[in-house]
Amino acid sequence: RSTHMVHKPVNSECSRQAARAVLTVNSSVGLEAMFFEKPVVACGQCFWAIDGVAERAETTAALAEIAADPDSLSFDPSARDAFLGYLTSQYYPRLKGDYELIAARLNGPDDLGFWKCST
Repeated sequence: RSTHMVHKPVNSECSRQAARAVLTVNSSVGLEAMFFEKPVVACGQCFWAIDGVAERAETTAALAEIAADPDSLSFDPSARDAFLGYLTSQYYPRLKGDYELIAARLNGPDDLGFWKCST
């Protein structure tokens, strides 16, 4: 098998569907890929590059190692499910005709104390 890296503007949904894994600097495409159970590699600094959730390639040597054996990429389904569950239930509020969840998110710490907003 060969490894292909897309480096020009393309439809991210089509690319994600065809990919065995997604390599990104810190794009939301990485988050999208997680929801579709794709291994993800982050080359930049991003909040979702967590052990078990996504791989990190912080150096060219690490990236070369990953590119040499892309079939070895994996993730921990339990860790990823927990992280995505947190995102959908706590981090990204759902709108239901009112904006109370957004106001609560912006005006104070969340239930787990990860985020604190100051005015």
